[in-house]
Amino acid sequence: MSNTALQQSIDSSTADRLAQLQARRAPALADGDKRTVGRIATVPSTPTGKGKRRHPAAKSRLAALAMSIASTGGLATFLAVGQQPGALAAAPAGVVTATTTAATGSATGSSTSVATLVNGDVARTRFGPVQVQATFGSDGNLTSVQTLQTPAGDRRSVSINNRAVPTLNTEALSAQSAQVDSVSGATYTSRGYAQSLQSAIDEARSAGLTDTI
Repeated sequence: MSNTALQQSIDSSTADRLAQLQARRAPALADGDKRTVGRIATVPSTPTGKGKRRHPAAKSRLAALAMSIASTGGLATFLAVGQQPGALAAAPAGVVTATTTAATGSATGSSTSVATLVNGDVARTRFGPVQVQATFGSDGNLTSVQTLQTPAGDRRSVSINNRAVPTLNTEALSAQSAQVDSVSGATYTSRGYAQSLQSAIDEARSAGLTDTI
């Protein structure tokens, strides 16, 4: 065999061997790797999707956050509508407590007076409950009236009661009784107010807190 033929045989054998080696190594390459086979560089492929895929846990966290915001918003709305100025929380009917107030006098040095709080019954009206808390002085007189509940199902009811309640309080203290005139536009609240106040007065009489009303 001539030298030229021998050289061609060696080159062909070497090329076949290199091709076999390259074929064996190609499947071992990962899609995300960047490796060099001979002089050929394999560059990691880039996903062709429109955006990054969100992890399931991330979706769960977003859903929980949305529910929390919705719950907070719902709670804030409830408090804004249901708790109007001058209205307290509902309370059981009956005598609540007796408070002692000390006053300083120029001659005697000090004196004390006792004020007793009495919750009236809850009066059920067409638009919602009405309940008052009456305060009786040590002399048995009615010294103040405060609403614990008034209809607050909508803004109109809140507006009506904010206007009517101060008038009813003034009339009750002036009359020293539950005989109050109905406020125009607040008939149901006026009736419920009178009913709850009368029950507070009756309770005060039963407890011996007053005999003047």
